[in-house]
Amino acid sequence: MRAVQTFKPILTTICQDAFSTLNAPTKVILTDVSLRDAIQGFTAKEMPTAKKMDIFHRILRKGKASFVEVGSFVHPKKVPVMTDMQEFHSYCAQYIDDQPYKSYMPTLQALVPNLKGLERALACNVDAVSFIVSTSTEFQKKNTGMSLWDAYKEIMTMETFMQLNVNMHRIKYKKVYISCINECPIVGEIDHELASQVIDIYYKFKHVNEICLSDTCGSLSSEQLEKILIACLDYGHDMDRLSLHLHNGFRSDDETHDLIMFALDMGVRRFDVSLLDTGGCMMTLDKKDMHSNLDYSTLEEGVFLYDNLV
Repeated sequence: MRAVQTFKPILTTICQDAFSTLNAPTKVILTDVSLRDAIQGFTAKEMPTAKKMDIFHRILRKGKASFVEVGSFVHPKKVPVMTDMQEFHSYCAQYIDDQPYKSYMPTLQALVPNLKGLERALACNVDAVSFIVSTSTEFQKKNTGMSLWDAYKEIMTMETFMQLNVNMHRIKYKKVYISCINECPIVGEIDHELASQVIDIYYKFKHVNEICLSDTCGSLSSEQLEKILIACLDYGHDMDRLSLHLHNGFRSDDETHDLIMFALDMGVRRFDVSLLDTGGCMMTLDKKDMHSNLDYSTLEEGVFLYDNLV
């Protein structure tokens, strides 16, 4: 593993070739979060709609993400960079629909923190939505203004609303982010048993397609992930419904590769990625503590090493 850093430019080239030409690399399912997590710390002036459009086209040119999270239906006063959400989502959806060959058509996804956000998403005919919860009451309150119990009830309310309003646009895919899977920036380390219990609560939502384990502080280790995933297996969870949302915090490249390979070995195949070198929860983290999301090349290197070392 030590040679990974020394020969990283060579490894990156090999990985890019492997993903495009070699037969049967391990298949992973990617969600690009560049336009949600990676930009939420910007102001609307720093990240105007035209700049978002440019990032969107870069994601399409990359052509690897099955899902593209294009933003959040949050109150503009909370996250000003999402003020143009309806306009921007409409642009992205129309652009994909207008593609003549339909060879690459990712599903557009948006985060909805509450029922009001869900109603706005439904009015825009969003096909996939994500919800945000946490293992930490303190984090949840600072991030969304709700307790863990209130967040649970809000998701129940949204689920009921979607089930009852059958004549409205139908959401095809639902994802739950569980923040602070191993560490909270406010209260510190999170016990793996607590993390697995929270995962189990939302795993039992039969209409939720994906439970995303979020490495909020960028400190998740292979050892911590092992404890969490083994506990999930004890609950009877299918690894195919779990995903990883990693931040580049305190791990070396080698440690991140190890983490990716361990997740793959356990059966996790879904990962969040970003094109940008920014990211993190603006509501709970100081700018100095905000770390970028897992990038495409680091994930590809981890997958390549897994395929060639196991």
